[in-house]
Amino acid sequence: MWYNLIFVARKSAQALGSDVHKLVLTLIAMNVILWLGYPIAWGFCEGGNYISPDSEAIFYGVLDFVAKPIFTAVLIFGHSKIDYARFGLSARSARESAMFEKEEMTRDKVSPSDESNI
Repeated sequence: MWYNLIFVARKSAQALGSDVHKLVLTLIAMNVILWLGYPIAWGFCEGGNYISPDSEAIFYGVLDFVAKPIFTAVLIFGHSKIDYARFGLSARSARESAMFEKEEMTRDKVSPSDESNI
């Protein structure tokens, strides 16, 4: 997993452009630091009993806060700056989606006169 995260993901992101590469590097760095932080926290708290239970709760709380909402915010904010078309994707507005669905439904309906020709 570490190999894929550090080497394979970086190489793939680099092929998609410098902005994607920068975002992926930021997310990889956050993940590596946070994932290493949990065993360090355990070692200081439960493992070595160097930190009081109150400090332990704060330590884990900070790790959890950075790992969940902060990481998610960085991920979403970073993706908002990237053009979907580079990935072969397109985004539609709600109005465009509704119009597309109506066209699909109209096209899928078969009139009674068409059934006799089948």
